[in-house]
Amino acid sequence: MGKLKLLDVDDGDLNTVFWKDREKSLTYAEVKAKAMDFGPLFANLPPSSIVAIHGYGPLEIWTLMLSAWSCGMSVLPFPISASDEAIALALEQLPWTIRLEKDAAGTERVISNPVMGAVSDSDVFIMTSGSSGAPKAIAHTVASLMASARATLKFYSWQKGDCWLLSLDPSHIGGLQILMRTWVGRGICYYGGLPKDLATVMSVRSFDFLSLVPTQLFRLLEDPRCEASLRQAKAILLGGAQTQDSLRHELSALNLPISITYGSSETASQISAFKVGQLPLAKEEVGDILPLWKMTATADKDLWIEGPALMKGYWQSMVWHSVKEGRFLLSDRGDIHGRSLLLEGRKDQVFQVGGENLAPMEILSRIEAFYPLTDLQLHKKPDAIFGHVPRLIIRSRKEPDISRLLTAFEGLPPIKRPREIWWFVSDEVSKLSLADLEHRLNTGDEHIKRLWIYEKI
Repeated sequence: MGKLKLLDVDDGDLNTVFWKDREKSLTYAEVKAKAMDFGPLFANLPPSSIVAIHGYGPLEIWTLMLSAWSCGMSVLPFPISASDEAIALALEQLPWTIRLEKDAAGTERVISNPVMGAVSDSDVFIMTSGSSGAPKAIAHTVASLMASARATLKFYSWQKGDCWLLSLDPSHIGGLQILMRTWVGRGICYYGGLPKDLATVMSVRSFDFLSLVPTQLFRLLEDPRCEASLRQAKAILLGGAQTQDSLRHELSALNLPISITYGSSETASQISAFKVGQLPLAKEEVGDILPLWKMTATADKDLWIEGPALMKGYWQSMVWHSVKEGRFLLSDRGDIHGRSLLLEGRKDQVFQVGGENLAPMEILSRIEAFYPLTDLQLHKKPDAIFGHVPRLIIRSRKEPDISRLLTAFEGLPPIKRPREIWWFVSDEVSKLSLADLEHRLNTGDEHIKRLWIYEKI
């Protein structure tokens, strides 16, 4: 099944349900018809044009993608919540052709790039944070997405008609792959709304498959209405955070169908996973490497990966970076024991403070034990004296205890302690891009509160 054949659905499957939400259900035939209705949007575009999409819901994004792919286009999806600044920054990275936008009132418009966009032999672009600060547009083909999707379906013994909850936006590789897996596997994709609505959805029905981050899982468990639905799942894929010791202890006591998984945008989602019900013995363990991947580890802990789900490359600052010889160097450092993958942290996050190398985990590991369900981010901030200084951002509903934080950092050399500590008051659980955080900090977002600034080191 190539990109031009994604709309080819067997007669026996046409009238089965693909999409469900709280208001409607749509069969494969109805989704296919919606995709064909979008065809005229792309009729007059040069082949392989890059089409940016913003303001559309997940179902519309998927049908627009199916339509664009059938017309030979490439697609760059944005979440509805994306700010104008984030979109503008993203579009500065690659030579897009047109923007399809819909505002809150439902008014649609098409914007052409005043500078002619380039053609692309990729099918979809996913924006991710770059280590240099500028975002990257990760390029995949339908073939790479499908290779990953099929490997995941096989690993979890997916059956036709199974239902997967769409808990991530299609602009995120995890959300896009939920759609691709259910479409390729002829299952049901259920959309329950925004992340804040997750508990409401889980309180009234169960799902065969769930993709969650630890914060989402434990918030669901705080609601007694959700536990029964969680236990009925075939698999709860848990990603988005390192498996801290405190989290592993929590999970072992729950006896849920958990599968810890590790992946990236560059690899179309999953690289490795634990079998359902099997938990890591140490936080470095991230499961067995899926069969579609070939991985090697060097003496310096560099991890190289190759396989059919690997990206083609990425755009950044209008420069195309191609994957060389079909191999890619992961940003994480680690080792391989047989087929078991172990991680030791990200190499691209190491930076220097006054000539001293600092890895974020040197700071985060001291506080993650008593903030197991919190989004902790450690970034470098330019500094005239030290080159860079560490800035800690804690995103949570409850205000962090600054005294406890300062006590935890006493064991660090003064030069490695966070120079700034900020509290981002939020109920959200999805990861923020560095560009978005920088924008919020620089514009004085009311939801980001300064807890502490060291006046001197």
